Amino acid sequence: MKLSQALAISAISNSTIFLGYDPTTGLPIQIPASLIPVFNPVAAPQYPDFSIQVSTLPAESQATGQIGGTAANPIIEIGVPVAPTGASGNTGSGLGWQIPASTTQMEVGNKYLLLTNQTLTFPATAVLGNEIIVNNLTSGIAKVGTGYLSPGKIADFVYEGSSWVDINGNWNNPSGSLLQLQSGYSFYVNAVAGLGDLSPNGIGIAGSCNIVTGINNLPSFQFASNQLTLGSNPSGASGSTLYIVYSAQNSNYNLVRTLGGLDDYWYFSGDGNGYIGTFLNSRDSTYPASMPSSGNHLITIHANNNSSNNYQVFLDGVSKGVVTATYNQGNEFVIATTDKPYSGQIQFMAVYPSYLSPTGSIHQTNYSAIKSLYTTLSLA
Repeated sequence: MKLSQALAISAISNSTIFLGYDPTTGLPIQIPASLIPVFNPVAAPQYPDFSIQVSTLPAESQATGQIGGTAANPIIEIGVPVAPTGASGNTGSGLGWQIPASTTQMEVGNKYLLLTNQTLTFPATAVLGNEIIVNNLTSGIAKVGTGYLSPGKIADFVYEGSSWVDINGNWNNPSGSLLQLQSGYSFYVNAVAGLGDLSPNGIGIAGSCNIVTGINNLPSFQFASNQLTLGSNPSGASGSTLYIVYSAQNSNYNLVRTLGGLDDYWYFSGDGNGYIGTFLNSRDSTYPASMPSSGNHLITIHANNNSSNNYQVFLDGVSKGVVTATYNQGNEFVIATTDKPYSGQIQFMAVYPSYLSPTGSIHQTNYSAIKSLYTTLSLA
């Protein structure tokens, strides 16, 4: 029986392949086996033979990449720029973290890692958009420019055309003050005095204090019925402004005396009020009322030598009222007078030789900086 319409593929011999019958003639259809390609499942596929060549390019060049060679033997060619040469961790290379020396002028584009107490200054010149990063891994407050950076904080400084601004908001900079006292800097902690002036004025200080851990676990000056006397009076002729963060005590204390011979008090244990004389011609026997005898606090004093002689004290950001009092620049600057023995701690002090309005931008910036640093204070 012929299967005329069916397709059948079979081998007639090793040299001929039978495809079936021609439906018209009935004759067999066959082709030479050599015309049929043979599939060899064992044969391996053929791939190009790739190779890679890497070359170095000058520093600051752009990396390059291209393919050369032949189809059978292609070559991947890569060009890599070399790293810039560094010197003393102060090259502005922007490569990794730099560990600065004890006193270092920073370079734009660098990142500085502080492992010990150091003093960093900003570059002498900068252009808009320049950036510097500082990471304080020490246990103390780092001196950066005219401000300070708390332990464990990172400041990302960007130059805005006229000044450096920390876009992270961790850098505290009560700029413009004549005297700044703040513990934790190797700049002024030494075996003789234990204190020093953070401002550029270099005011000497007679006396010594122990450095202990205070508010927010930051270094603090511990007093023990001793006083500190500045080598010159930082008060101003037209007015003065004072900031101080301290711990109160339940006995008489007077933290700053500017006119020798006054019997003035910041706190009088007899009635709990102050009889303040700081920046005044005489003590005010009715001001400020209800001063603290315990806890940690911020006091700011704003004294103006103008026609109204307005004088105002703020306790933890709240005004104790405005009084009229005769301003006096004074003839000394004594911290924690020994006639009112003080055994508490002072964490921060800044003095301006001018009157800063409590509603002005400079005071508001300073207040925010202190509030940001000493987060455990109950400030308004």
